[in-house]
Amino acid sequence: MSDNRTAAHRPLTAVLHPGTPDGTPDSTPDGTPDGTPEGTPEGTPDGASAGGRAGGADGVRAGRGRGGEPTLDLHGLLDPVLLEAALAHLATGPAAARTRPRIRRHGPAHHTLYLEGGYPLGALADLLSTPHPQPGPEQASWPHLPHYSEPTALQQHLLADIAAHPHHQVAQLTWRWHGPLDTARFTAAWQAVFDRESVLRTAITPGPGPGPRLAVHAHARPTIQRHPPTAFTRQALADHERRHGFDPTRPGLLRVALLDGAPQPPAAGHGPSAPTEVLLTYHRALLDAWSVRVLLRAFYRAYLTGTLPGGERRPDLRDYQRWLAGQDTRAAQDLWSTRTRCAPPAPAPPPPAPTRPAPPAARGPRAARPGRPAARPAPGPARQRTGRTRARLTRAEAARLTTWAARQGVGDSTVLHAVWAMLLHHIHHPGRRGHIRFSVTHPGRTIALEDITRIPGPFTTALPVSVDVDPATTVRALLHQLRDQHLDTAAYEWLSPAQIQQWTRQPAPATVLSFEPQQRPGEDLAARLAAQGIRVEDPEATAEPTAHPLSVLARHDHLGCLVLTAAHDRRHLHDDQVAALLAHTARLLRHLPLTATRTTTVTQVLSHLTPTPRTPAPHAPRATGCLPRLAPAPAPAPRLELLRPARHPRAGTLCLITTPGTPHHCHTGLPHHYSGPEALTALHPGTATLTQCLHALRAHTGEHTELALAAYFGAGALAYDLARHLHTPARRPLVVLGAGCRPGTERPCRQAVADLAQALSAALAARPPA
Repeated sequence: MSDNRTAAHRPLTAVLHPGTPDGTPDSTPDGTPDGTPEGTPEGTPDGASAGGRAGGADGVRAGRGRGGEPTLDLHGLLDPVLLEAALAHLATGPAAARTRPRIRRHGPAHHTLYLEGGYPLGALADLLSTPHPQPGPEQASWPHLPHYSEPTALQQHLLADIAAHPHHQVAQLTWRWHGPLDTARFTAAWQAVFDRESVLRTAITPGPGPGPRLAVHAHARPTIQRHPPTAFTRQALADHERRHGFDPTRPGLLRVALLDGAPQPPAAGHGPSAPTEVLLTYHRALLDAWSVRVLLRAFYRAYLTGTLPGGERRPDLRDYQRWLAGQDTRAAQDLWSTRTRCAPPAPAPPPPAPTRPAPPAARGPRAARPGRPAARPAPGPARQRTGRTRARLTRAEAARLTTWAARQGVGDSTVLHAVWAMLLHHIHHPGRRGHIRFSVTHPGRTIALEDITRIPGPFTTALPVSVDVDPATTVRALLHQLRDQHLDTAAYEWLSPAQIQQWTRQPAPATVLSFEPQQRPGEDLAARLAAQGIRVEDPEATAEPTAHPLSVLARHDHLGCLVLTAAHDRRHLHDDQVAALLAHTARLLRHLPLTATRTTTVTQVLSHLTPTPRTPAPHAPRATGCLPRLAPAPAPAPRLELLRPARHPRAGTLCLITTPGTPHHCHTGLPHHYSGPEALTALHPGTATLTQCLHALRAHTGEHTELALAAYFGAGALAYDLARHLHTPARRPLVVLGAGCRPGTERPCRQAVADLAQALSAALAARPPA
């Protein structure tokens, strides 16, 4: 019987012949002596017919090439795009990660592939001989194989953070569903969204290089689980889903859990109605909160109509990656480099308190391997390490703030940034001009790419803000300074925080502010849902581990109130400290619209803060007043005062270490009572550390200078430590302690100085020469 099918659609067979074990030359299956491939560049099937298929009329046969290496004969039209897709699919395995075949073209429908002995030749033959339909003009990959791409710089930054902290892998949104909920209809609606959005069919797989890569699959199924009301509490369900995490090598890195509400007694004329808790968990390297809300609107449409028209969404994340590859970062690098040159070095964030390391089994199977996605978030007290605090402005207060901000020519978010900058300035630089750094999240949706606001993907980024705060400047000037800087930064929302850290060589700021825009289902969707007896609340982020010591999220709820939510790492800050800081933030946001004018200064605004003393826990860091210090304040450098110069160059130095509380006359009066030839100096340590005092002494005394240390009781421990560290074979510091005096009249002070001078003279006279 004749076969009327075209060569591209005829089913193929594969005959596999591994290479000869002794390495003797063999011949190709057509009987011609085999040699080095000619006329075709390596890895390029030259002359393949456009629109042809891999494997044609006769089949796929494997033979042996020169030296016994395996060969694969392809009889049929060879499509280079589909061959590349098959090779890329096999390249995920370790044996084929770096192997490329050599190709020899015998004719339009006959090619020979030369492969190394360890290559999975059978798997390649299976892929090339699999029947499949003819691809359309837009199809650029094998129908049953994923489309591979490299992650963006922001995704690489997120994956590196997840590899180091597996409990940062997922984020969650939760809301209540009022009314009937059909599980089958619910699942079918999400399946329609999965079919439309390629990001929901994306997996994160190991690549041939050191880092992972993205694989967009043709199909993926949503995971929907419905639990009875007695199975979990709301928080227990969120913890369970977070611990479960994702296997990133499988597509569908978004799932939904439903928790039925407890049955309620029937109301008059109505059946029992209990809201259903909906918990959505997603992978942070593929989606952000904006994207999830975009997907929710598509889901509601699919739930109402049963399908989503239009096929797969384009543009999508792959188009964004192509747009990103064409961007020039030189202007952005110049912008942040200029800001860094104009600003003093920022202090590093405080180190975490020592904690017991997690057992190896709790770190995840891939957590210790950089460049690979962690398969599961590590279990442990991650949520217990994260504190959560809230403050709220009423609807009237929030509306007043919006009106006042508009009159200043700024938005609500800029006012929040200014308040935060003033508070951090009050903490770190009270009463003087100082430089403040914090991060601000940008949605990443202002770039020049078509339909970017509706493309789901990880676009939200946190970019640093650097501002000089002068207590004498006006609040209006500070607002405009932050607004202008935000506008300059908005042009580079596509950057990753890691790129900026690399350019500026500064650590990431310790705090990050986020102002979440309002994204609710349109009125048409809400009305159509209400027509079916359904009402959905606004999604809300669950308490999740923060990648910063302190992050603050501001958003408007469904009542119009402005809600401030602070998430902090308890290893750095205590709950009471963050609560006090957030309370001050809300107080200033209420206060500014009522009292601030064009001439109101930063000092005047901060003067309205009323401290509310709190009692921190014993393990909490100390606070400055009622405000937390996010990084330990650097101790002031010790002051070294010259009381009298030396009488000859080799006389040596005598240093008096001052004691807090000792009258000033006991220090300045020493030159009047001591007649030795040494130079007399006074070291005022204050709260400086031992290292700082050592640096001060070494900077003003030579390596071979004879040194003697004098102190009154109270500074003896510091004097002894200094002498111990300054002791060398050439210099043996002598320590003399005096009895000091009681504050009061000058008579006891003069006597104490005279006694110390006499003791110094006797001790130095009795010291053997060096």
